[in-house]
Amino acid sequence: MAHLEFKQFTWRRRPHIHPPGARLFVTYRLAGSIPQSTLREYRAKKEWLENELKRARITEQDEGTPELKKSLERIEIFHRDWFLKFEAILHQAKVGPMWMQDEKVADAVADSLRALDGKAYRLDAYSVMSNHVHTIF
Repeated sequence: MAHLEFKQFTWRRRPHIHPPGARLFVTYRLAGSIPQSTLREYRAKKEWLENELKRARITEQDEGTPELKKSLERIEIFHRDWFLKFEAILHQAKVGPMWMQDEKVADAVADSLRALDGKAYRLDAYSVMSNHVHTIF
């Protein structure tokens, strides 16, 4: 039986495991495309939830306790909700720079994505928007 190698990366203390051949959906955006007030609200809620999770882990000895499961579930819901909120803000494109609505800039971004296709990654799909880019690798 073949042994599968897994690469593990840590980003903001959350492990990300990428099995070989897995698809990755990546969105990146121009700085300033999400209002600072929205980012402050996000960070405050995230910090509060993380503190709740720390408290639950300290007080609960068993990882399967209802309180700990509830804290983990709330964090997961929080991340999903904020992902959708950020996506909506980006797609409305009401704030921040929108350089990629210029066809020359959008073409340069697309060319840079395609340049490494087959070398550093397999690019399955991409969409260059006015203030952000969606990719599937």
